[in-house]
Amino acid sequence: MRQVFAEKTPGEDLPFYFDFAADEGDARDLFVPNGTESIASQTITDWNGSALTDITVADSNDGAAEMLLRISGGVLNSTKYIRARITTSPAAYKLDLIIELYIRHPKVET
Repeated sequence: MRQVFAEKTPGEDLPFYFDFAADEGDARDLFVPNGTESIASQTITDWNGSALTDITVADSNDGAAEMLLRISGGVLNSTKYIRARITTSPAAYKLDLIIELYIRHPKVET
């Protein structure tokens, strides 16, 4: 499992890329160029495995080791916990990526 922190405003519609081959830890060994695994599918839920509310997440992968999440919406001054669970092929390993997403106003320089 890996946890990342991200921020966005309610009006932003942003792409977030995750490269499992570039990450440190066990996942890297599955996806390095000589590895045999690739991302077969992913499931996007909240932390507890329920449907997400107040945000929209479109997901895709490149069939290798990269996953794209396009996240839009959100309620100002709230934190969302998104679980992206990937399943690899051919071994069907399950890996979790937890995204702690803070929805806030943009920073203003004074």
